[in-house]
Amino acid sequence: MTRPADLLVLDEPTNHIALSLVKEGEAALAQYPGAVVVVSHDRSFRARFTGDVLELRVGRPVSQPEQAYVSGEAAASPRT
Repeated sequence: MTRPADLLVLDEPTNHIALSLVKEGEAALAQYPGAVVVVSHDRSFRARFTGDVLELRVGRPVSQPEQAYVSGEAAASPRT
């Protein structure tokens, strides 16, 4: 507890902010050297995410991530 941790936990980081701030946040996350845990329903944000993806359903890891991650199709869809 007294030592700094290289872990950033974000819960719905793109909710209720301007698109320009979303882009700035994504750029900052890309430069962050530590581990990042993000919970997001924003399909566009998830599609642009470049890190490892662990998808959970009913509290268990899914062996294949959401199809949108694989195909990149969510990148073209509007933010949700």
